[in-house]
Amino acid sequence: MKKQLLNILILFIITACNQNEVNKEQLAETSTIKTDKFEYREIFDSVEMIDNREFWGCVYGEWEITSIAKVGGSLFDESKIQNQIGNHLTIDEDLFEVDLLGGNYVLNQPSYEIEAIDNDAGPSLKGSSIFYGYQMCRDSVFYVIVNGFDSLNNEHSIYIELISCEEVSTYYDGRIYFYERIKKVPIKK
Repeated sequence: MKKQLLNILILFIITACNQNEVNKEQLAETSTIKTDKFEYREIFDSVEMIDNREFWGCVYGEWEITSIAKVGGSLFDESKIQNQIGNHLTIDEDLFEVDLLGGNYVLNQPSYEIEAIDNDAGPSLKGSSIFYGYQMCRDSVFYVIVNGFDSLNNEHSIYIELISCEEVSTYYDGRIYFYERIKKVPIKK
């Protein structure tokens, strides 16, 4: 009886394996994914990437607000917050411009700094998207700190979180504004 059960089990395994091979071949024929235009997003997750010229190619560009995360209270009316979708952000070597909640900040000849914070830094991450559970796989959170003066000679420091070459965010008044790149700006220097 045991020998018969063992033979049946072996026959079942062999049949299943053969069927699996047929299914793999059929699957390969019918579900081939064309990858010529497919590209994974590169998420910045290590400090070594900062000195790379490619890093600045990811920072400079024109960006557009595509979504907003509610992470706290706000003094602004909800309809005004939701109307920010589509507003632009420009980060260039010679110009920084952001239009957010009625304030249009233009900084000519801005200077940029990079700050990397380990993802296990706890309270230091408040205001970052990773603090609220977005893209948790990163080792570090990268901020581009924009320093400069507006036309009235008022000094500004603005923090932009670099999530990937195609996505940045900024935290302001209980909301995280997510921007997607709409245009790359070439590096001049």
